[in-house]
Amino acid sequence: MKKLLFLLIWLPQLLIAQEIKSITSDEWNQLVDYLDQEQWEEASKTSFGYLNRLSKEEQELDQAAMLRYMYLLSQSGMMNDRKLSKDEAFKNVKEFKGKTLILPGHPLETKQGFNVIHPANNRADTLMITQSNHKATNILCFEYVILENKLSMAEFEMLKGKIGRVKGKLKSIHVHGNFLPRFQLFITKATMEVE
Repeated sequence: MKKLLFLLIWLPQLLIAQEIKSITSDEWNQLVDYLDQEQWEEASKTSFGYLNRLSKEEQELDQAAMLRYMYLLSQSGMMNDRKLSKDEAFKNVKEFKGKTLILPGHPLETKQGFNVIHPANNRADTLMITQSNHKATNILCFEYVILENKLSMAEFEMLKGKIGRVKGKLKSIHVHGNFLPRFQLFITKATMEVE
């Protein structure tokens, strides 16, 4: 059931991803499987390998933005599992600053929770996602999203329960936490597609 939900969250974006000819649908599926199974090392190697395969032109496509986020998430998972130091993980992703990321879809909720998009500080002008593992025992990223077209709380409440997908520029990235480290992302110039 978890895998089905995970695939549904990524599926609309993966269908678009077929524009990149150097990555087959079987390869995309394998990467999603690694992420779904929280096999962070395999997901990291695979997503990094795919990113390196892309041409300069393909680096600007949405698929590259998805791969960057997948790599970033897997780096955070490895850091959280103590397979990478905080310095190593940060060094591996710091070049993504200023680049576009596309996050997987998440349900929109008015209250804070794991793996949902919710208003930060009860205001819809900044959204937040607390990205965690499936069991919600490890926080992988705190993601703050500043939408280009602001939403009022009333507008956001009308979207509650729908799935939102965020695309935006990574303005900054930091490592937080000592015992269980994770990334803190600030994403600006963001748009949110709602289904």
